[in-house]
Parts: sequence; C-alpha cells; structure tokens
Amino acid sequence: MTQLSRSHIVPRTVEALARYQQLIERNPEMPAVEILPLIFKLKGKPYDVRTGHFPMEPVFKLRNVPRRQVLRSARQLSKSTTLAAKDVLTAMAMPHINILTVTPLFEQVRKFSNNYVRPFLNECAFRSQIVGSDRNNNSVLQRTLANGANLFYSYAGDSADRVRGTPADCCSIDECQDMNSDALDVIESCLSASPHKLLRYSGTSKTSDGTLEELWNLSSQGVWHIPCTTQGCLEENRCDVATGHLLKMIDHPKTLVCHKCGQPLDSRLGFYIHGFPERRLLFAGYHVPQVIFPMHYASPVAWSVIQTALKEKPAFHVFNEILGIPYDLGSKLVTREDLEAASVLEVQEPASFNHSVYRASCLGIDWSGRGKERASDKEDFISNTALALAGLRHDGVIEIRWLYKTLYSADHNEEAELVVASGAGAHVDYIAHDFTGAGDVRETLLLNHGWPISRLIPFTLTRRSNNYGIVTFSPSGTTGARSSYSLDKPRSLLLLCELIKRKKVLLPQYAGNAKFLEDFYHLFHETTEGPRGKTSLVKKVPGETDDVVMAINNAVMGLYHALNAWPSLTDAFVTPDYGPSEANGWEADDL
Repeated sequence: MTQLSRSHIVPRTVEALARYQQLIERNPEMPAVEILPLIFKLKGKPYDVRTGHFPMEPVFKLRNVPRRQVLRSARQLSKSTTLAAKDVLTAMAMPHINILTVTPLFEQVRKFSNNYVRPFLNECAFRSQIVGSDRNNNSVLQRTLANGANLFYSYAGDSADRVRGTPADCCSIDECQDMNSDALDVIESCLSASPHKLLRYSGTSKTSDGTLEELWNLSSQGVWHIPCTTQGCLEENRCDVATGHLLKMIDHPKTLVCHKCGQPLDSRLGFYIHGFPERRLLFAGYHVPQVIFPMHYASPVAWSVIQTALKEKPAFHVFNEILGIPYDLGSKLVTREDLEAASVLEVQEPASFNHSVYRASCLGIDWSGRGKERASDKEDFISNTALALAGLRHDGVIEIRWLYKTLYSADHNEEAELVVASGAGAHVDYIAHDFTGAGDVRETLLLNHGWPISRLIPFTLTRRSNNYGIVTFSPSGTTGARSSYSLDKPRSLLLLCELIKRKKVLLPQYAGNAKFLEDFYHLFHETTEGPRGKTSLVKKVPGETDDVVMAINNAVMGLYHALNAWPSLTDAFVTPDYGPSEANGWEADDL
C-alpha cells in the first residue's frame, strides 16, 4: 500500500478531510487507515490501526465498499473498537446516513455505545464540527452528528420486533452467532428504503451450523496469508485449520512460526487471499484469528497464555476463542438439524394442555441459582428458572408441549406460585424439579402453595458409575435434608439427546421456540484422560445457559422413572466410564 505523507494533511482542519476524500476518490481501494491517527484518539493516544491491528484495515474502506461484509473473529482483538471507529468515520464522511447497530443483549449494545463509540466522538479532533448540539438525540440508543448522520443502537436476542421500523442505510449486526436467521431477516428489512443497503456482520463462531458460519459460507472467505522470508523456504502460510497450516504455526513455545521450516514469521507481511474472489465486491468475508496479531504472538506473556490454553483448555475454547473457527467434531450433543426435525408440535400452554391423551404427564423445573457468570469478552449472563411441560404417549414417545423461562426479577415465591399454577392448570401427574443446592427451599414453597409432596420428584444431580441406574434413590442424610432421587446428569443428557435424534422425544415448533431450544447448543460432550482411565462428561459452554435443557431433562427422566418405562437404548449412546474407584459410590455434580 502506498504510504501517505502526513505533510500532505494538515491536522485539525476540516479542509484535511476534504483533501483526503479526494485522495480516496482517486484510489477507491485504499482504506482510510492513514488518516485515523489524525482524527481519533484512544486512551489519550492517536488511534493507529497500522501498528498492531493491520488485519482490520479492510474494515475501513470508504469507497468500493461491498454491500455485505462478515468479520469472523476470535476474541480479544479490539473488534468492538474497530467497528466503533468505522461507524464514526462513516457517519462523519456521509451526511444524513443512518447506521443501525444490533447485538443480542441490551448490555452488549449499551457497552458498545458508551464504552467504544462515545470516546471516539468525545476525543475526535473535529469534535466541535461533528458532534450535534441536541442532547436529546445523543443517548445510549441514538447518537446524532451535526451533519445529520444518526447512529442507532438496539438489541434483538429475545425478539427483533423492537428493531422494526428503524430507518437504516447500514445495519451492523455484532455477535450474530447468538442470533437466529429469522431475527436477521427482520433487522435487514430496516434497509428497504435505503439506496445503500449496507450489511455488516461480525462475531465469533461456535459451531459449523450457526448463523455466523452460514454467512461466512456465503462470503468470499478471505484468509490471512503470511509468507516465510527464510532463504530456502519462502513458504506461504495460510492461517486456516482446513489446510493444517495454522495448528502447526502455533505449535511453538515462543512465537508464531512457519508451518514448513519452523522459523519465526512476521504477520505484518501478510495479506488476505479470498477463497471466492468473485464474491469480494459483493460479500467480503475476513477470518481474523488471535495469533496473527503482534500483541499476541510477539508478547512472551500473551503467547504463554495461548500455549497454556492449547494444553489445558477444551478444544472448543481453542478453536472458538483463539482461532476464531467453529468446533464440532462430535462434541455437540445435537445439531440444529436434529432439533428442527424433532420440533414438530403445536404449543399447548398449561390451560389448553390435553393431559387425557397421555399415559402420564410431568412439569419439569430447573430453578435459577440467581448467579452470574462472566466469560471472556462477554457480558454477564443471568440464569433463569425454566419450565417444560411433557406428556408420555402410550407408544413411548414423550411430547414437550410448552417451554417457558421466568423473568429474572421474579422472586422465589412468585416462581413457586407460577409453577404450581402451571402444574394444576395442566393437570399434570408430577412436578420433577432440581433439588440440588437450594432446591429444598424451593420445594417448601411449592408445598406451601398447595402442591402435594406425593406428586413431587426431587432430583439431585450427580455423576455415578455405570453400575447404577440413571435415577437411583438417595435416602435422607445426617444433615436433615429429605430423601431425593440421584439423577446422573451426563448419562441422562446423553440419553435425552439420543432420544431427540430418534424422535422419541418431540419438541415444540422450532420457529417459535428457538430462543429456548438454542440452550442445547451450549452443551458439549468431552472425554478426558485421567489416572483412572477415560472420563466422559457433558459440560456447558462458559457464559451460556442450559436452563431449558435441564427442565426438559427433569421432565423426561421424571416420567421414565415414575412409570418405570425406560427406553431400550442400552448400547445406543456413549455412557461415562468413571473408573473402578467410583464403582460403589457417587460424586456430587460440579458441572
């Protein structure tokens, strides 16, 4: 790229922007990174993408911009900072443009607007010329510039309806791996009256059938290539797992190396090569892993963190968070195709539930612990109490007719009242609930609201040897807690997912219940080697919820146990092997 002499630009003048605009018109392929340090400051210093974030340069193109663009990124790469700077720069350069940014959660878009966009506006060299004087139009959900450009912010994780009707010329959808395609359709409809219709997607891939991967597969699929400068090698390193290069490039204790000769690489010499170059001007895609940034591969501390993760973290963490690549490889319990194929039932809320057609019915409950969890580069998520209404048909198929999550603001007594009212309204035979932790307190509230103890199935989550059944009786202990039933969490979840694949457990229609059923994507199956042999576990992705899955699991296992009607699937799914030292006992589940 031709370097632009700073003597050609007089900082802090509006005329500088005009001259630079003429330069870009003469060189439409040139990103606007040269002028960024003259316009913006970040933490008191000039904001310069070229020094360490050069793979982000294509984001800052102002001319010949593809109508659609997807940034498939790992974590901790200043992605939000980059997107915020691009939004402000675009708004400055295009009077009256409307840019809509959407994330799954309100807290995510609030953080983006306040923590990333606002500092660029406040510390801009042209602040007095670009920042509007109308404070009513400068809030966390809308920022208006003096040239009439608007930056709108919204969230659509639970519903995209709040986005409807927002006039936009450009829609920027971040963390889109956590959105379903139906929400994207609603968001994109905001562009219908615009002559520009620009779409920008970004996020961190989780699985190969997620929304972000669907978009990536439609894009030009640009991958960073780093040439090796070692004489006698001169190999071109493609930073992608598919070729096998990337995993070899990071298999070094000190830095990023050539996959062929093992000598250190300089990522600054790299460039993008698109798998589908004919799509580049229509739908550009850029894959951005952590390890191509100097702040990761040129820092001994940062590189040691990556090397530790390679040895100690589960594979999905390395692929998703560090390499920015989806990870399946048999770890997911069910795929989206499995869920959609089993999600064929019309919803029946408790008041309309026809219990007479079932051999027995059950309301499964997973109580929220009121806890929060923080994952890398993600906002707090809140676990909610979930309900699942199920009926066991005479042919052995279980139908899940209704799913629900309570509001986080609801207190324990309100939740207990809702559960009893739902169970009574549906005339269920049993309520199967999570007795682990504070479950005994929750059960007391159910009894206080009139639910008979004889129709309660309290489950204590455990991990047990295969010598025991999935559900076993646990007598009351010395602590005074009442007796309950031990539910082997890993084996029961593996069984549940196998039954869904075989359509022995049917679910409500996917289109209206995707926000609930997506909890299945947050579970993965992992086998680890230990001193006592292999251990097979079902774990939850950090920062995600599994409330609905556990409510369904409680309902299904409650029905099988109450009627002693277990399906014959002894060899149909993988079961955990905990080793001989656990053959006569159980361990409290700590997952």
